[in-house]
Amino acid sequence: MTPTTGNPAPVPSPLPAPARDSLRGLALGDGFGERWFFHENREAIAMIRRRAIGVEPEWHWTDDTQMALGVVRVLALAGRVDQTSLAREFAANFDPSRGFELLPVE
Repeated sequence: MTPTTGNPAPVPSPLPAPARDSLRGLALGDGFGERWFFHENREAIAMIRRRAIGVEPEWHWTDDTQMALGVVRVLALAGRVDQTSLAREFAANFDPSRGFELLPVE
């Protein structure tokens, strides 16, 4: 999986294994699921029935993974979810190409 634009700030490491594994699972599922938005419903259903996964060479993660990385980063640095730090984290790593385009942005 690769980002569609720049990478967010790195997550402090080492992370506890459950946090690291959760992020990997989220990013993998996010990248897999995001691919289906570019197929018409009937085409996607037919592909699923054939157990075909398409030909896209890369899987791109979305705002779901982007925001989860921010939550983990704040937890790792502050030891808790600090609302102000989390809001700053989300703003600093905002990337409209990751699926935020449905939100009003000014």
